[in-house]
Amino acid sequence: MLHPFWYYQLYKEVFEKNRDYACEIDFINRIFPINGASVVEIGSGTGRHAEQLVKYRPLHLELVDIDMEAFYRLKEKFTQSNVEIINADGFETGNQADLVVCMFSVVQQTSIDGFWSRVELVRNRIVRKGCFVFEFIDTEKSESLFPSGLKNKLCESQDLNVFIETIYEEDQSIIRYSGTFRDREITYDAVLARLETEELLKKYNGQITIQPLDNFGRRNLAAIRKI
Repeated sequence: MLHPFWYYQLYKEVFEKNRDYACEIDFINRIFPINGASVVEIGSGTGRHAEQLVKYRPLHLELVDIDMEAFYRLKEKFTQSNVEIINADGFETGNQADLVVCMFSVVQQTSIDGFWSRVELVRNRIVRKGCFVFEFIDTEKSESLFPSGLKNKLCESQDLNVFIETIYEEDQSIIRYSGTFRDREITYDAVLARLETEELLKKYNGQITIQPLDNFGRRNLAAIRKI
């Protein structure tokens, strides 16, 4: 996913402050031990999850992001010899790994057919007994909790004023960011495939565990093992 020019300012003012990155990676480490493993993170962004991943001393850590601005930020932040930064589509490109991590529902930002294709592409790159851990939004649960959608002010600062709105459609859910950046009108849509927890449990029966990341089962962490 390619981000608009103002996205990283929004990330700094909102997402860097509202997530417990250390807790999320600690939870992943309990699912699959990171120490000594070959690890790939797809959609590494500004590297906040990667900062925690390196603390667990993976054998090799591959950080992949399609966004060039993210690539430059990652190159500047990570200089360790066991960390490799790649500017590419992480679902189409990458090496085999013990563990693949994909947060912020990046894997879901496609059509439903695209989602299943991405999951299978990653599973094919995982070594035997490896694991693919990814965050997803249960869009059916989200709509049942908020049938009229969500619209909240996400950020209000000197430079940036942004609202976030959720729009439900038949085969997708749209997360719309709109507002102003330095008095310039901005808008950006992140499109998510409509996905239900039960669909994943049914398709990967016996190979998957799902842990809610909130109190509603709206945000979730899925772990698919390659048996």
